[in-house]
Amino acid sequence: MHALVTGAAGFVGQRLCAHLACQGWNVSGADIYGTLPPPGCAEWVNCDITNRGDVVKLLDDIPPVTHLFHLAAVTFVPDAEKNPKAVSQVNVNGTRRVVETLLKVNPSARVVYISSADIYGPPRFLPIDETHPVQPQNAYARSKEQAETWCRGLHNSGKLDLVVLRPFNHTGPG
Repeated sequence: MHALVTGAAGFVGQRLCAHLACQGWNVSGADIYGTLPPPGCAEWVNCDITNRGDVVKLLDDIPPVTHLFHLAAVTFVPDAEKNPKAVSQVNVNGTRRVVETLLKVNPSARVVYISSADIYGPPRFLPIDETHPVQPQNAYARSKEQAETWCRGLHNSGKLDLVVLRPFNHTGPG
């Protein structure tokens, strides 16, 4: 199994790379930030997912992947609110660029899209589960919902093997 982790230099990306490597996966990491690969990355590529050339080069430079764990995103809600166009460029258009390019190179790869529980908005019932209606309340949440909806469209048409995760806020060491 060979995983590409976008957003590999981030809080979750670093831990995911190390975890996958400990499980015997070959791991390639990509991020716009950081020059040193996180533990577990066999290959490391600096990549701006908003740049088509960077994304094509990324997928050309690493061995074929069986899984894409797409974590790359603008995630800080106050930054997203200050510049909703930039967050849409990264979170929506960047996601499209990475997934479309992957489908050209390896259409059978599984995409694990990391969305956000923030797309649920204020809870209508507790506990929140997958049946809860989505009602994004900020630019970040709207961008994650838009990218998720686009990925689901490809999945529903049979073009994309997709798993969507909607994590709630999480913290920890590091």
